[in-house]
Amino acid sequence: MSLFNVSAVCLFLVLNIQGSVAGADSVKPSAEQVQQWLKEAEKGEAKAQCELGACYLWGKGVGQSFPDSEKWFRKSAEQGNDDAQFYVGFFCSLNLDAGQRLSESVEWFRKASEQGNPKAQNCLGVAYAKGEGVKCPLGLL
Repeated sequence: MSLFNVSAVCLFLVLNIQGSVAGADSVKPSAEQVQQWLKEAEKGEAKAQCELGACYLWGKGVGQSFPDSEKWFRKSAEQGNDDAQFYVGFFCSLNLDAGQRLSESVEWFRKASEQGNPKAQNCLGVAYAKGEGVKCPLGLL
């Protein structure tokens, strides 16, 4: 199975559905807001870490940096932020160099899905439908 299917659905969701994090909407946060999030994020505030991850993903208020985006999303995700968990799953699904990253992607989608995140639920459903990164019960796939 290819990684393309889950990655493509996630990419579509990231690009086409307005998120609840600042960087995902059309409004550029002020420099002061970004600095405030950075201070809060460095203190371990999950919401600020997620906001900062989005800013780096979209290059809003900071220079675009996928490594920095994934770093801040991961810190937030590890604290249980479902939006950040979706984005970490997204980053994992795009890493074509390491096959096990797709399994890691599914685990992050599962965590976010359990909290009701609809984007993660969609990607998790695609993973199961395509048999990508999952072990289907009873070997049905």
